[in-house]
Amino acid sequence: MKATVEALMGFFDLTEEEKSEFEGKHVLDPIRYGTSFKASVDKVFLWRDFLKMTVHPKFHCPTKPEGLSKVLAKYSGALRKLVRELLKGISEGLGLKPGYIDEAMNMDSSLQILATNLMELAALKFIMTGSGSVSPENAPAVKYNSPKVVLRFLMVKADLIPNAFVVNTVDQLEIVSNGKYKSVLHRAIVNNKAARLSIPFSTRPSPDTVVVPAKQLVDGEHNQATYISMNYKDYLEFKQSKVIDGKSYLNQVKI
Repeated sequence: MKATVEALMGFFDLTEEEKSEFEGKHVLDPIRYGTSFKASVDKVFLWRDFLKMTVHPKFHCPTKPEGLSKVLAKYSGALRKLVRELLKGISEGLGLKPGYIDEAMNMDSSLQILATNLMELAALKFIMTGSGSVSPENAPAVKYNSPKVVLRFLMVKADLIPNAFVVNTVDQLEIVSNGKYKSVLHRAIVNNKAARLSIPFSTRPSPDTVVVPAKQLVDGEHNQATYISMNYKDYLEFKQSKVIDGKSYLNQVKI
């Protein structure tokens, strides 16, 4: 974990010209560097630098700085094993066979995204005080959203148990469990005293996977399906085209 933080900070220390080599245009681009959340639809910009990489089923990583790829490959491989063990426990907790969610989400071909967000001190001070020189329409904002994944691991510098992760249950898990597991809103609390670095690791179904409530959890009048079936790629692109508004995306695929 320490090596991962140091390696990613090394990326953010590159020049703007070097980092711009890795800018992406589409939500499914394997490497994307940029700012804001969805610049095409956001009314205000979330003043941060971010880097997102698809690390499974094929590993992608910026070629700079030297050594970044080796560190992130080891880190993401270890987390992928942990994800699959947790999904076994979640499946059993739902009364399903241990490998149910793993198979339903086609985890062998799953999209796993390693990302990092850096909010510099100047941006945090602007958010907290409202002062600064940028124009109002481009002023930074703190937003929250319901993640479009199966599980999200978050490494963040906060008052937590040392070397621990926060694990969020998210949209696709709520759908496959027919609402028994609730998707949580991802929120960030900032201060104006220190820069903030977070490193989320998201596990997503493969793009062609049709996400649907487990049949075993839909057994008639008292347990009817709560959500429609939907191809994950379609859901992802639908969500990416809308302005963030809590769990409004998930509500739109309810029956």
